[in-house]
Amino acid sequence: MHVGIAKVIDARGKGAKGKVGSAEVALGYIGQLYRVEKSARAAKLSPAEIQKFRIYKAERILEEFKAWMETRKNALRRCGCPDA
Repeated sequence: MHVGIAKVIDARGKGAKGKVGSAEVALGYIGQLYRVEKSARAAKLSPAEIQKFRIYKAERILEEFKAWMETRKNALRRCGCPDA
C-alpha cells in the first residue's frame, strides 16, 4: 500500500497547468480517510467506538472514492490503456 501511495505522490504535478489531476483527487480522498483516523485518536475512543466511528465517518468517503476509481478505470479502458 505504501508503495502505491508513493507512486501517486510522485505523479502529482505531471498534468496540465491549472488542472487537478488524478493523483491530487486520490490524495484528497486518502487525506479525508487519514483525518477520520486522526479524529478518532484525538477523541481517545475505545477500539469498538473507533470501529463505529469509522463506519459512520469513512463509509461515505470510501464509497465516493470507489465510484471515482471506477469512473477513472472505465475512462482509461475507453482510451485503450492496457493496465486499466
